[in-house]
Amino acid sequence: MHRYETPRLDGGAGSAIAYTSDQGGMFDIWLYWTLTGFGSTIFQEGASDAQWFPSGTALLFAAPDSAGNTQLYRINADGTNKRPLTRNSEGPHHIA
Repeated sequence: MHRYETPRLDGGAGSAIAYTSDQGGMFDIWLYWTLTGFGSTIFQEGASDAQWFPSGTALLFAAPDSAGNTQLYRINADGTNKRPLTRNSEGPHHIA
């Protein structure tokens, strides 16, 4: 059984739905382009809560860092330029 998190549609002209799923065995970010039917995956182990930035060109998501602490990250929709936005240092956090 695969688990999915709530998909979110970007506000730009691209009309892509971003969601996280474990259908590949680990939670990653999945994109589904509604105008073309094309789907792609941004491999980010443990990703959750993926949301579009207002520009529609980058995503915000939560994922564990190398120490197991949940951090927020920004990544371009093509999977490039991943940048941490937080520096949590005290154990895993769940972002609701």
